[in-house]
Amino acid sequence: MRRVYLDAQQWSYFDVAGPSPQPDGALGLLRAAVGRREVEVVGSLDLLQELIADAPSRPAASKRRAKLLFEFAGPRILLPLSERHAAEVAAGGRLSPDRRYLPGDVLMEAKRLARGEGALEVARLSAAEKSGFLEGELAAQADLERKLVELGGKPSVGWMRAWVVKSVDEWVNEIVLERGAARDDVGGMEADCFERFPSVWTFVAVRLARLAQTLGEGQRIKGSDLADAHHVACGPYVEIIVTDDRAFRSALDILRLPFRAMTSSEFFNGL
Repeated sequence: MRRVYLDAQQWSYFDVAGPSPQPDGALGLLRAAVGRREVEVVGSLDLLQELIADAPSRPAASKRRAKLLFEFAGPRILLPLSERHAAEVAAGGRLSPDRRYLPGDVLMEAKRLARGEGALEVARLSAAEKSGFLEGELAAQADLERKLVELGGKPSVGWMRAWVVKSVDEWVNEIVLERGAARDDVGGMEADCFERFPSVWTFVAVRLARLAQTLGEGQRIKGSDLADAHHVACGPYVEIIVTDDRAFRSALDILRLPFRAMTSSEFFNGL
C-alpha cells in the first residue's frame, strides 16, 4: 500500500467543475484505489488550515473540501510540525504509526473547526502567518545576498544549488539546538541528520531550495511557500506527494528525498 499526500490544490480540484490538471473521474479513481487498499491518504493540520482558510467568504466550499479530506484520511492527520519534531527528537527518528497522528480529542476539535466553527480565527491566523513568513524570507534572502557580495561571489544557479545540498544539515542542527536540544545530542550527527530529525530536515531543506530558486534563478517568493514547506515536512511519512505546482516540484528536484513528487496526471493515471 502506498501512502500519499495531496496538496491543497488537489482537494480544490475535486470540488470545482471545469478544466483541471486532474484526469476525468479523478475522485472516483482515488476512492476505488483506497477501497482496494492500494493507496492510503495522509493529511495534516496545515493542509486542513489551508483548505478552510477561505471559510468566511466561501463557507460551503470550505466544508466540502474538509469533508473530503476527513473521508479519505480518516484518523491519519499528522501531528503539527513542532509537536512532530519534538516527538522525533525523543524517539530518535521517524515516528511509528501509533505516535505520528493526532490524538482523538484533537482530531475531534479539528473536525469542529472544519464545520465552520472558528473559521474567522483560522482565516486571520493564516493571513498573519503568510505575512510574517514573507517578511522573514525576504530578510533571509537579503542577508544571504549580502554575505555573498562580501565573499566576492554572486548567487548563480549552480552555486546556489550546491550551497543548499551542503548547508541543510548545518541549518537543521542549529534549529534543533535553538529548540532546546543538548549540543552533545546534535554535534557530529550530520551524517544521519535526516534520519534523526526528518520533519524539520525536509521543512528546512525546501525553504533553502526556494532561496536557491529566488536568488539563483530570479523566481519570486510566494506566500504559499510556507504551506508548501509544511506539506514537504510530511514527506517522510508518505511515499508520494501530489502537486501540480511547478516551482514546488522543481524545488524538490534540487534535493535528494525519500519520497516522490508527482503531478496529478501522473498519479491518477497510474491508479
